[in-house]
Amino acid sequence: MKDTENAALALLEATPAVLRELVGRLPVEIVEAPLDRGWSVKQMLAHFVDVEVVAFRDRLRRMVEEERPAIPSIDAMARIDEMGWQARSVESLLDELERERGATCRWLRTLTDGQLTRPGEHDTAGEISVSNVLHYWPTHDMAHLRHIQRMLAAVLGHEMGNAKDYDV
Repeated sequence: MKDTENAALALLEATPAVLRELVGRLPVEIVEAPLDRGWSVKQMLAHFVDVEVVAFRDRLRRMVEEERPAIPSIDAMARIDEMGWQARSVESLLDELERERGATCRWLRTLTDGQLTRPGEHDTAGEISVSNVLHYWPTHDMAHLRHIQRMLAAVLGHEMGNAKDYDV
């Protein structure tokens, strides 16, 4: 594995703990509030859990095992509703992400250099390799972590009064 692939794996391994620290102790009223275009913090967490297997691990497994598999896009919000993730508690979602991410990262660490170059054909991105997805995945995590941070800052911002003028 290249240094950047090892770095990607380190970031992937860290994400569940970062999420747990960020949202694990927040009041349910804040976690479940629709804060950004209908998304809540809990829905973002559910999205992490949902795409762990369906959008990432299963796709990568197919790319490793099949010849140039077709990789379709997914409708993230529809899947959250379809899979019933909203009915789960935050603690349950965090536990599942931690468990599944651990299994995924253990499997990813077993891949050979040859397996990392195996391609798939994404319906909108075109040709992508296992390594491309491995590099994309932590950036996807970080984008959603930033999104959650912005959502939480918006909740707190309503109560800042004149302190809002002191941007950090």
